Amino acid sequence: MSTDIRDIYKICFPYYIIGLTGIGIAFIIASNALAVSIYYFAVIYLMALLTWRKELKKGIEKQSILKIAVESNQSQLP
Repeated sequence: MSTDIRDIYKICFPYYIIGLTGIGIAFIIASNALAVSIYYFAVIYLMALLTWRKELKKGIEKQSILKIAVESNQSQLP
């Protein structure tokens, strides 16, 4: 199993967003489509998307820093 942040994103994100969409729609239907519930789940949905985006960017930056550090140390080997 790869620990690359892009691989984790490709594997986990679709299931996460499908589940979140299903739960949001179920609660909206259960609440008889009140405007408050629609706004509430829209905000949750957008926050989840922004969180995934932030974590993806942070992970990619961290991996690039580690890659640069490893490459710079290997040049000193005989």
